[in-house]
Amino acid sequence: MSEETVTRPEIEIVESILAEAEAQAQRAIETARSIVDAEDEKARKDALEVQKGILATANEKMRKLRSREIATANVEAQRILLRAREEAVWGVVAQIEAGLRAVRENAEQYGRSLANLAVEAVLALGEVEVRLKLSSADQVLSDSAFLDAVKAGVRARSGREPMVHLEFDQVDLGGGCVAMFLDGRVVFENTFPRRLARMKRELRTSIVKEIMRDDE
Repeated sequence: MSEETVTRPEIEIVESILAEAEAQAQRAIETARSIVDAEDEKARKDALEVQKGILATANEKMRKLRSREIATANVEAQRILLRAREEAVWGVVAQIEAGLRAVRENAEQYGRSLANLAVEAVLALGEVEVRLKLSSADQVLSDSAFLDAVKAGVRARSGREPMVHLEFDQVDLGGGCVAMFLDGRVVFENTFPRRLARMKRELRTSIVKEIMRDDE
């Protein structure tokens, strides 16, 4: 009996064992690869989810920050616009005040203006007899010609001619006059300062209305 015949069964057994071991090893490798691939896919998906979460959080923060910055910018723009408009208004008012001072310094021009203011005051009172108060500084302008001009103005605009009593105050009214009942009750103050104050209120009201309209 040869050596080959003696050892063949053993060799076959060994080969079978080795083949099975190799097959098991291959299956283990494939299983490991599947696990690794699955873990890689899960890690990739997890990374994508984390990335999405980070981007969503960043986008939300950016949106809030943008909204806050826009709101702040709008408020600042409105504040600047309001200040600019007010400065423009007060610049106009300052020019008007300077113009009124210039009018008072021109006797002829101020005389006509004073007569017009007096006509408006008498008409506003609507009485047949009126007390008209002026500054003592304007007494030189308030002669019979002044009274005639006032009566003529009232007559032309209302068809009536009330009796007008002049009186003078040591306090400077700032230009213009005050119409009163005979008992001394003040009814209509038609002075430069009062008219200017009314104009300031009207201008500021117009500014507020314009800004509110812009916000709609």
